[in-house]
Amino acid sequence: MKEGSEATKTVTLTTFATRSKRGLPDPIGVEGVQSVAAAVDVPVIAISGITPDRVEQVLAAGAFGVAVISAIADAADPHLATHDLLLAVTKAVAL
Repeated sequence: MKEGSEATKTVTLTTFATRSKRGLPDPIGVEGVQSVAAAVDVPVIAISGITPDRVEQVLAAGAFGVAVISAIADAADPHLATHDLLLAVTKAVAL
C-alpha cells in the first residue's frame, strides 16, 4: 500500500475455533494473526472465537480489529457481553 493511501481491502482471519460458522479454515491463533499482520499492508480483522479475554492478545499481535457473533449472540446477557467486549477493545487500544 502506498504511503498516504487508504486501505481498500481487509484481511479476515479465522483466529480461534467457533461454533457459529461451519466450514471455515483451521484457526491460525494469535501467532498466525501476528504473521499475517506483519506480511500485509491492509487492515487485518480477527474473527472466530473472539472473546473479551482474547481481544488484547489479537490486537497486540497486529489485528486492526475484531468481529464477533457468538460472544454476543450466545451470551446469557447480550448487553453485558457487548459492554465487556467494548471495554476490552478500549483497554487494548489504550495500551
